[in-house]
Amino acid sequence: MASNYQQPQYPGPYQPQPHAVQYQPLTPLTPDLKQGPVAGNRLHEAIKLWKGRVSRVRAISRVISALLDTVMFAFMAFVISVFLATRHDEALGRPIWPRDPKTWPTVMLLVASLATMAASILVALYYCCCFKRAADSWKVIVVSYGIHIALWIVVTFLYRWEKALDDLWGWSCTDIATELQERGHINVDFSKLCVIQGASWIISIVETSLKIVFAIVNFLLYRKLKKMEKAKRHLAQGAGEGALGLLDAVF
Repeated sequence: MASNYQQPQYPGPYQPQPHAVQYQPLTPLTPDLKQGPVAGNRLHEAIKLWKGRVSRVRAISRVISALLDTVMFAFMAFVISVFLATRHDEALGRPIWPRDPKTWPTVMLLVASLATMAASILVALYYCCCFKRAADSWKVIVVSYGIHIALWIVVTFLYRWEKALDDLWGWSCTDIATELQERGHINVDFSKLCVIQGASWIISIVETSLKIVFAIVNFLLYRKLKKMEKAKRHLAQGAGEGALGLLDAVF
């Protein structure tokens, strides 16, 4: 049987069109997106390299500081021990030490060297074993360098300023002490004590100077890393918000 179905006719211009699937072409990658992964990898390697340099500078600074403080502490402990062991000795009809000796400058250098030595060791252990985030905190670094430098400027100045005939360093370097040593046949080598205390003062100057130098180097490295962080942000903004979050997670 033949079908009597006929295609309906629609009056007017609105005639149905055959259904066709329309595909939109993919948006081509922009130069930023094409170069983003490569540039991001390079930037990541550069930041990693400079962070390694910063860590090495800090480690070297702490090691040198701890070594210098150890030497100063040993020197001052030796001087104090000699003084305490012989403070009542006499030679040529008089005490071998000043009648009212001033010991606080020597004790000050002893305590300062012990405190900074312990602080350097504790900070190094704290950074390595406890909190890595604290090791990357520039506020912690600035505060530690500031306290260390200020402390040693004061200690170095006072130790030299108080050198006189009545303190242990000044007395050890006098002609009277030399005469007592040579003619009195005493058990104290004042010439050695003079050299040791003078060397301790020089070491304190070196300690302060090196800390200032390391602080400047850390500041320059900090500026370099800041520029890299800014470049990272610029690259991430060009690649999109998703890449920004990814780079933040990576770096």
